[in-house]
Amino acid sequence: MKSVIQSLRLPIIWNKLVLLIPLLFINILVQAQSTITWVGGSDNDWQNASNWSPANVPTVSDQVIVPDVTNDPDIMSGTTAVAQSVVVEAGAVLDILSGSSLTIDGATDDGL
Repeated sequence: MKSVIQSLRLPIIWNKLVLLIPLLFINILVQAQSTITWVGGSDNDWQNASNWSPANVPTVSDQVIVPDVTNDPDIMSGTTAVAQSVVVEAGAVLDILSGSSLTIDGATDDGL
């Protein structure tokens, strides 16, 4: 009789797992993307973590916001910057200097 009860429980547990797996996957996708905002607290260097909030240089999974602040960001020569997306707000400037590049979600714009 015990084996019959155990076999009845397995489908219930399986159904719960089937429902939880997609939720875990969605949670991972949501957490993988983050927003990072330029504050220009130290200088104009894109690669300086103290110029960002939170204090991290953007990665390929970051949504970047560049507001109008005193120290506009420069992607310096020799820098290969990346981001998932970049929003340059009204009045703000983002300079991609000669010898540098910015890749946004797989599309590259080389500095002029």
